[in-house]
Amino acid sequence: MQNFTRIIKEKLDERGMTINKLAMEIRVRDLLIRDVMAGKKTSRPLVLKMADYFQIPELLYIYEKELQERKTKKGANK
Repeated sequence: MQNFTRIIKEKLDERGMTINKLAMEIRVRDLLIRDVMAGKKTSRPLVLKMADYFQIPELLYIYEKELQERKTKKGANK
């Protein structure tokens, strides 16, 4: 989730926002945002909300690509 997380962190920094503020703005729990950014949970609906909020249409594509790469790496390690 390196690129995905980096993009979100950059957008938060640009706006002087915290994850808590973003969570309030898009009406989700801050813990869900943190878990998705850390790769602990997956949530395409959340990523779509963040893509809309930050006006980054390709964000879901980046997220999906990184999820697929993670799955491929896990499969290769078995």
